[in-house]
Amino acid sequence: MSTESLRGHSDDAGKTVYLGSAKSDRMLRVYDKDIESNGQIPAYRMELQERKKFADRAAMDLAYGEWPKVIPSRLVGFIDFKDHESAAHVDERTRCQWFEELMDGARKGAAYDPVPLKDRQEFVDDWERMNKRGLGLVLHHYEGDIGRLMQLAKEGRRDWKPRHYDLANEDTQFFPR
Repeated sequence: MSTESLRGHSDDAGKTVYLGSAKSDRMLRVYDKDIESNGQIPAYRMELQERKKFADRAAMDLAYGEWPKVIPSRLVGFIDFKDHESAAHVDERTRCQWFEELMDGARKGAAYDPVPLKDRQEFVDDWERMNKRGLGLVLHHYEGDIGRLMQLAKEGRRDWKPRHYDLANEDTQFFPR
């Protein structure tokens, strides 16, 4: 959370915490209703704003799901408070007891629908569009040494997942295994 994420009002008006950017596709606001309502509402209000593919999935979940299950699962899909002392690896950690009770055992829901796989040409087109400026900067940094870029590409190939092999089609082996 950046320092700009906590936007306080006067002490008697309460505080609001923002997680995420106002321009991002998902942002969580947490309001202190107790202070804001002069003690009339002793609670915090959480508001998850979702846009684009996240909003599309949320609309479908809400239209066809059970709201008491859908809403906590969407929230847990955005933020989940874990007990860091319960395990060394984050994926094995248990949820903090207070959040487990608040979410009533909710499990993480799908954030958005799966994105269809791209063919190799679509992948290459997208990669070039998104990375050409950065690639130019890296090449400038290495003073035009294409050999270093080839070395990085070979190192990257060692981390390929099955989808990368599928895209490469295995019949075109530019890089030695």
